[in-house]
Amino acid sequence: MNKDNILLIQLSKQELSELIDKSVLSAILKKDRIREHSDEILNSKQAAELLDISLPTLHKWKKEGQIPYHQKGGRIFFKRNELIKSI
Repeated sequence: MNKDNILLIQLSKQELSELIDKSVLSAILKKDRIREHSDEILNSKQAAELLDISLPTLHKWKKEGQIPYHQKGGRIFFKRNELIKSI
């Protein structure tokens, strides 16, 4: 390996975890060739399945503002195309 191609940076455990999560999800979605133009409405379970994450992780990302969501009448829902664009 060429030393000129090595980049060392300092990341917190949280930042590294988020970077890995986003990279893996991006690769999964590209591999599955999910269409970005779909306006399909998803509940929490469907959104978690789309992103291949657990429900607690979905709620964590929602709370942290990492993924967009909508609320109407006390119900939380997600738009498929917004989730795809957010990662």
